[in-house]
Amino acid sequence: MRKLNLNLTLFMIGAAALLFTACKGEGPIIPDTTTVITCDGTLPLVWKNNPDLAVDYLVTCMVELGAGQNLVIEPGVTVQFEDAESGILVSEGSLKMLGNASAPITLEGKTAIKGSWKGIFYSSNSVNNRMEYVTVSHAGSEEQFLFNNRCGVGLYSGFNATRLSIKNCTLSDNDGFGFLAQGVDANLADFEANTFTRNSEAPVFIGINLLNKIDASSVYTVAGKENGKSYIAIDASWPDMPDVTLAKLTVPYRFLSGEPVDVKKMTLSPGVILEFEQGSYLNIDDDGDALIAVGTQAEPIIFRGSTGVAGSWGGIYIGNSNILNRLEYCTVEHGGEFTLFSAKANIELGGATFDPACVVKNCLIRNSLGYGIAYRDGAAAVVLENNTFSGNALGDLQPY
Repeated sequence: MRKLNLNLTLFMIGAAALLFTACKGEGPIIPDTTTVITCDGTLPLVWKNNPDLAVDYLVTCMVELGAGQNLVIEPGVTVQFEDAESGILVSEGSLKMLGNASAPITLEGKTAIKGSWKGIFYSSNSVNNRMEYVTVSHAGSEEQFLFNNRCGVGLYSGFNATRLSIKNCTLSDNDGFGFLAQGVDANLADFEANTFTRNSEAPVFIGINLLNKIDASSVYTVAGKENGKSYIAIDASWPDMPDVTLAKLTVPYRFLSGEPVDVKKMTLSPGVILEFEQGSYLNIDDDGDALIAVGTQAEPIIFRGSTGVAGSWGGIYIGNSNILNRLEYCTVEHGGEFTLFSAKANIELGGATFDPACVVKNCLIRNSLGYGIAYRDGAAAVVLENNTFSGNALGDLQPY
């Protein structure tokens, strides 16, 4: 009898030890069925992958991550969003999604059509706002209240600084832009090697202050999977453009309508294409401003109107004496929509200054609704050499 009692005691102690070991320090238990996320209960802050499930989490509402809510979505997790009212807004907390090449994270609509859920919106300044190897599809059901456009993923600063790092992500089949970033204090800490396909608008919509974050390693168009619009959409309305060096992309950079594009120091790589919508023009007039556009014969730099019609944008206005100003192996076309300072032209050199400085060499200047080049007569630092002109309505050269 004593032996039986001893064995029973040892068994109970062993069972308790196993139970304690299983519960201690293991973190969240991996669900064995799809977890339904509602906005009524406690939000789990670590979302884990169960490889036996096709869908790990189903979000049924607009999840808002407030102060102290730091959500981590682990590699391999698949999240579906139930309807047009569901999504995630990071208002004060953080959202970290770090997948990897072999275990990406998937965020998609329960209904696999564009615009079946809202999207992912970042409006907090946490260093934990990170996305790597994440696929975002089917978002863009409506304009989120901080944003003026639909998108798959958005970063916005209104009254506070915000931050996001996004690398090696795929944004596809969204209604609207793939990615949007705007705001004076928006910090796009990293933007690298992302892919954009079949979004109904352009792959990226970005404020001009973030223009230098656009990278050449990202894929902005894929044959057979094109986005609705094949360009990088740039809002030049606010705030200011920083000094920027633009790399050649597979799509043009397009400055949206109605705003002057005020340049600080802009350096363009060979093969860059800049497009301008109606009402816009390139403005280089403060003392330190500079436009450095040196292409090659094989890869000229192109400045053109978005519609391809003469007079569809203002043109290039250089009204300072900075000897760095240079256009070489460039094509400038479709300007002359309005008078830049003293003339309608693809390029005006002078205006408010009597001693403008710019070299224009080996360029093709064509199809202006005004002049090809208008310039201050006798300006010693204006060099016009070996340029080709055609189709300029008021003439090729106009000294004044």
